[in-house]
Amino acid sequence: SGAVEQVQPVVGLYFSDRPPSRTPSILRLGSQGIDIPAGEGHYVIRDAYTLPVDVELLAIQPHAHYRAREVVGTATFPDGTSRRLIHIRDWDFRWQHVYRLVQPLPLPKGTTLSMEYTYDNSPDNIRNPEVPPRRELWGQRSKDEMGDLWFQLLAKNERDRDRLNGEITDKMVAEDIIGYETMLTVDPDDHELHDDVALLYLGMGKTADAVRHFKATADARPDSAPAHYNLGTALAVGGKLDEAVTEYERAIAIRPDYAVALANLGSVLLQQGRSRHARSAAGP
Repeated sequence: SGAVEQVQPVVGLYFSDRPPSRTPSILRLGSQGIDIPAGEGHYVIRDAYTLPVDVELLAIQPHAHYRAREVVGTATFPDGTSRRLIHIRDWDFRWQHVYRLVQPLPLPKGTTLSMEYTYDNSPDNIRNPEVPPRRELWGQRSKDEMGDLWFQLLAKNERDRDRLNGEITDKMVAEDIIGYETMLTVDPDDHELHDDVALLYLGMGKTADAVRHFKATADARPDSAPAHYNLGTALAVGGKLDEAVTEYERAIAIRPDYAVALANLGSVLLQQGRSRHARSAAGP
């Protein structure tokens, strides 16, 4: 409405005397590279994942913003047959919810879960928040656009769950990186975004990309000790020890009592065989 509104949330916490016997996993399908031209009335995104183990499907949750029009989720079984898991023909951002199956649906190993979302960024979409329509990218604000389909999956045992979680995490982090890079095309000077995506790159072992983003922050904030520390850490992980030493020393020059930077500097100097310098860096 544009007016100041009062929000009074209520939170309910439920406790049990026993821990859960099995813990579900969460799979997110979707695209964070959404880029819908202004006026486009039929923009489609797709994603899919093939299960490495047997699971049961407990719940499904679609998520998109105002320009989504049709939401489809499908399970294609190893024998080639398929089952429509969810189909919303007229998506409304205001009415999204989690859909829990009355009975868990068995999904055998080799089942492919897929999603297909269709968006309408034309003037014909009465829910379009932009009039006239404009180009829309993936983003975390409601006026941006999203497209996720979440699955709650229950593996048969902890070994299968660990395998499933490992694959799912790698898939979702890779897509999160695309999302951060998409947002940075809109706001390349957002240093928090640079730092966040750099951490994701580090976790994926892509140190060169992490260095690129941490350097963007350090160049823009030359007086920030944490910015130089972060850059130094990424350089050290990537084996560029001389450059890491330089960044750690810059961080310490700004903040002489920066304990973690002092410790990391000492560690790098030890790796270089400069034990005397390492002791000096550690201080008295």
